Amino acid sequence: MIDSYIDGNVNEAMKMHLKLLDIFDKLFMTANPIPVKAALNILGLDVGITRLPLAAPSDIVNSTLKDVMSKLGLL
Repeated sequence: MIDSYIDGNVNEAMKMHLKLLDIFDKLFMTANPIPVKAALNILGLDVGITRLPLAAPSDIVNSTLKDVMSKLGLL
């Protein structure tokens, strides 16, 4: 997306941005880095658990991330 924009392909960059807008939103549905670490763990990248004082991702966070990631073809 960034490369497309820098290369002057603004419409292509906008298409990519709009396609990813839902996951951008979901990655901030609760305190950072909870959803980001959850998404990476869902992808099979072992980034460990969220440390205190933050909580582990809820079932809703995990299921929401799995849904949006599946729609993007990431799973």
